[in-house]
Amino acid sequence: MDLEAIFGIRAKLVGSGAASFSPPQEVVPPPAVGVFSSSESGPLLTRLRDEVAHVENIDFGGHLPHPLAHVLADAVVIAESYAANLELEAARGWDAMKLLRGMVPYVRRCVENWKAMNRT
Repeated sequence: MDLEAIFGIRAKLVGSGAASFSPPQEVVPPPAVGVFSSSESGPLLTRLRDEVAHVENIDFGGHLPHPLAHVLADAVVIAESYAANLELEAARGWDAMKLLRGMVPYVRRCVENWKAMNRT
């Protein structure tokens, strides 16, 4: 539909006493949230991978239970996505660095939840 048709509909609505209609305004993306740094994301990813390796080797003797291995692998993939798309995530309104910083605590919670569910 072109603008003339839209404004023609508007004129009919306003003339009939219907609620006023305003043409769409330009969409402005939200401001970037937080501060992102690709130099900080690398060490955070390394820390996350180290945490997963620690859990596998120390907590589970080198053999993660299959379902937990998938959860932790997904956590690493998600974190890598945050790191690779810092500006895109900021444009969406997400503080990608904050999310990335929260991945190690998330992995620890997953491991604790797994252990709690599987205690005998």
